[in-house]
Amino acid sequence: MAAVTFYNAFYLQGARGFSPIEAGLASLPTAIGALLGAPVGARLVHRWSLRLVSVPALTVAALTMGAYGLFGLRTPLVWIEILLFFQGLFIGTVIGPVTAALISALPLERAGTGLAVTQLRVPDKTNEITCFAALLEPFDLHGVGASASRR
Repeated sequence: MAAVTFYNAFYLQGARGFSPIEAGLASLPTAIGALLGAPVGARLVHRWSLRLVSVPALTVAALTMGAYGLFGLRTPLVWIEILLFFQGLFIGTVIGPVTAALISALPLERAGTGLAVTQLRVPDKTNEITCFAALLEPFDLHGVGASASRR
């Protein structure tokens, strides 16, 4: 999903002449879909199972990503917005439950490595990705965090 929204910003600016702000606003359906999908996904997984929820959701998300190949420069923006919304909705449905399943399946001593694929929220800071956790694992930095700030 991140790759599609990243590329979409360049497409809207370069091919369609959108300003950076317009291109960013055009990506809002992805965020709205993810916000709506997250609580629904948690309830569905609680009712059924992770597999019964994630397989159809990821299938639909993959189909939305593939559908971009059918679009051209004359495709109305509303169709792109609809795809972005459904892509966000179905990815949002599975991202929380899949992350929880990943982390809970790891032994405690490997949890730091598992967190490397998740996003960490630091109070009063931006969202930061702990992508170097796997590289730093040999240094026994359990419980240590790093943050960057413009202040």
